[in-house]
Amino acid sequence: MAEPWTVSQLSSEIAVSRAHLTRVFTRQVGVAPMRFLIEARLTEFTRLIEETDLPVSDASRQVGWKDARVAAVWFRKRFGITPTQYRRHPHPPCTGAMPCELCRRVCALDPVLEPVTRAVSRDSRRDAHIWRSS
Repeated sequence: MAEPWTVSQLSSEIAVSRAHLTRVFTRQVGVAPMRFLIEARLTEFTRLIEETDLPVSDASRQVGWKDARVAAVWFRKRFGITPTQYRRHPHPPCTGAMPCELCRRVCALDPVLEPVTRAVSRDSRRDAHIWRSS
């Protein structure tokens, strides 16, 4: 995950064309390879922010984003707040219902990418709960 992968490198590693890799991967997983990698990185980054005291910059590097601003942008797209805000505010577990049954509001865990969110971050959706600020 921490490697700076590209689709070209991945296809070369498994000795298939970029187009074939993307086609097969998307058919099997539901999203393109790089989108899947972003979601996997985001899931692990969220876990690191939630479960460790690592600085945001170190957590982002551990998952493959050299620049913490990149991690923060993806994180904000997913949760509507910064990683630091997320770390500061404890939150009850989310039921995963839309709208959220716990808060009766629209939950910030609305899937950004439906197939990937379900496949990659099922535990994060259940364990993390925050509200979108309007």
